[in-house]
Order: sequence, then C-alpha cells, then structure tokens
Amino acid sequence: MPRFERAVWRGPVPNMTPGGMRSHRGLVLHIQEGSEAGTDAWFHNPSSQVSAHFGNPKTGPLDQWVDTDDRAWAEVAGNSDWISVENEGHSGDQLTASQLENIAQLFAWLHTTYAVPLAISDTPASGTPGLTGHGLGGADWGGHYDCPGTPILDQRAAIIARARQLIGAAPDPAPTPAPVPTTEDDMPAFATGEIKPGDGAVTIVCPPPANLGAAGWGNVWFSLGCDFGDAEVRVAVYTHGAGWSEIDQDIKVTAAGDRVNPHGGPLPDGVQKISIRRVGPSHDVPMAYLVEAAHR
Repeated sequence: MPRFERAVWRGPVPNMTPGGMRSHRGLVLHIQEGSEAGTDAWFHNPSSQVSAHFGNPKTGPLDQWVDTDDRAWAEVAGNSDWISVENEGHSGDQLTASQLENIAQLFAWLHTTYAVPLAISDTPASGTPGLTGHGLGGADWGGHYDCPGTPILDQRAAIIARARQLIGAAPDPAPTPAPVPTTEDDMPAFATGEIKPGDGAVTIVCPPPANLGAAGWGNVWFSLGCDFGDAEVRVAVYTHGAGWSEIDQDIKVTAAGDRVNPHGGPLPDGVQKISIRRVGPSHDVPMAYLVEAAHR
C-alpha cells in the first residue's frame, strides 16, 4: 500500500477503513488545534473515531498514520475521495517554512502517484480537485469552517508553485495584476524555495511587482528556516535606485527555532533582489526561504 517515503510511519491506527478510497481527488489541509504528539495519541485512541492520512509538525518531517489507499476519518462526506493532512498549530496560524515545504513535497508526490492536479480547489464538496481546506467542504464535511484558517489557505499558491518546481513543471503564467484595493488585504507567499547543501551564495529575484510603493506593494517580509541543523548566513538586498547593501551582522538560523526574519520587519521599499551567502561551517545544512507580502 502506498506510503510517502518522506514521511515517518506512525500507524496503524484503529480509526480508518482499509481499502476505502474511492478516488484521489486532492489534498485537504487541516489544523490540529494542538500539538503533533497530542494528535498522534488521539488518533490511536479507538474512542476518538477520527484520523488523518498525514500529520505535519512545525519542524521536522511529516508523520503518516493511514496508507493513501485506505480511508482516513477526517472530512465526513469527503473521506472516500480526499487525502488529509493535519498541521500542528491553531486556526489563524501560518504554515512554517518547514510545514510549507512538507506539504509541497507531499502534493508533488500525490500529483505523480494519483494524477492529482496542481491547482487550488475552493469547492471540494462539488468535486473540484486540487489543494483545498477542510472548512471549504462546508456542512457535508462537518462544518469546521475555521479549519485550517485563512492564513494557511492563502499559502496554497506558494505550495503549488513549490510543488511544480519539485516535479520540474513550468510555472503557472503570471496573472494579470488586480486593481489596487482601497483597504489592505493579506496576500499569500509569492517566493519560496530551498537553499541546498553546498550552495554558496543564492540570489532571489522578487517577482514583479517588486516592493515598490508606486506599484502598490508594501509590507514584504523575508524569512529563513533550518530544520536539520544550525546555519549562519550574510544577507544583502538590491534596492531600486541604490544597488546592493548588506546587513552588518551574521544571521543565525537554528533548527530549534522558528523562522528568522533578518530585517526584523518588512523589507525596505524598492527591494528587487535578496542575496543569501553562507558563512561558517554550515554548508551541509539545507535551508528554506519564504517571501510574503500584503497588498496596500
């Protein structure tokens, strides 16, 4: 039975239906409203009558409780057709860099294994395949409307972009820019990726529109994460009209910590490129980066 090779097997659990999958329409994002350890214990309790295929801790690899050809008990009416993943945290949280990478790796695998389309699904109860959220299934899926929460749903575009990168697919064509709204709306991450072991200096080119006030974009945030060791880097930004400038200190990114924001806040207006250069004995540690923004 299919098991995702990048996940740690935590099964079997009593709450599932062997061979119960009718189809594999896509991946459903959940939020645990708690910890990975607590969710693991709950799924192994027969009286809970719930389970999910995968769990996604804030750091470290995925856990897998149910084979993907068996039916997990996570979305009521959606159980027979959807793969489920529980994310450690609470509704209103964003995925960490590690969690986002885990979901992208899983979604890419589901695409190659079951031909799940690399697309967003906002109407899963109607059968639209792709990447969706538990609450989007509505009352038929249990009425959990805050699961996993808007911040995680807004990260689906970044997850799909990373999954396409993992399978070597061409990126989606850039959409036509929407009119600038009169109020600030949260926007998803729009650049994410991995700095692999051995990479010396990596330059991220921020996709247009860059962080230019005249273009209506601001509050662009950049962060780094490490799950498998500590790393130390130097960060520089290329600003429109000013060229390169380097942060005058080494930035430490630890496996024990959460994402690190080298600037301590939004990037300066006009940033078009970000350079990350490793320093110290950290060249064998993979790192993840994330760039996200709010439209203003």
